[in-house]
Amino acid sequence: MTTRDASLARDGPAMLRAFLSFGKELGRRRGTLHSEVHGIMNRSWLLLLAAGVCEVGWVAGLKHASNAGEWALTAFGIVLSFAGLLRATRDLPVGTAYAVFTGLGAAGTVLAESLFFGAEWNAVKLLLVAVLIVGIGGLKMTTDVKPKEASA
Repeated sequence: MTTRDASLARDGPAMLRAFLSFGKELGRRRGTLHSEVHGIMNRSWLLLLAAGVCEVGWVAGLKHASNAGEWALTAFGIVLSFAGLLRATRDLPVGTAYAVFTGLGAAGTVLAESLFFGAEWNAVKLLLVAVLIVGIGGLKMTTDVKPKEASA
């Protein structure tokens, strides 16, 4: 047996353990990165949902505001909704985020007008809002986002 063979026989199991532990560590790091990206994505979707709710509020304000306080609240809703949209697009694709934002605003406005302001319901309107909501959900489920590279 050569010196190299003896060294390998003695150090081989330790080398194998080190290699396997490196693989486990790499898997842990990858899992951590995945969960960090997943957490950021969930926060971005929730922020986009909040921005859509603000959009419903300011659109209703455009129609129903009648004094300075209501107009100020409407303006605040506009700023808040677009700030939420802009922040969400840091992590989400712009096209998807904007489509979801406008879809939530449109569906939410139709629902809010009917629930709070007495607009009439009919089967066609309800069906179209349902199709819009299903489309928004489909966009969310099919959006595959990769983490952004750090710019140098």
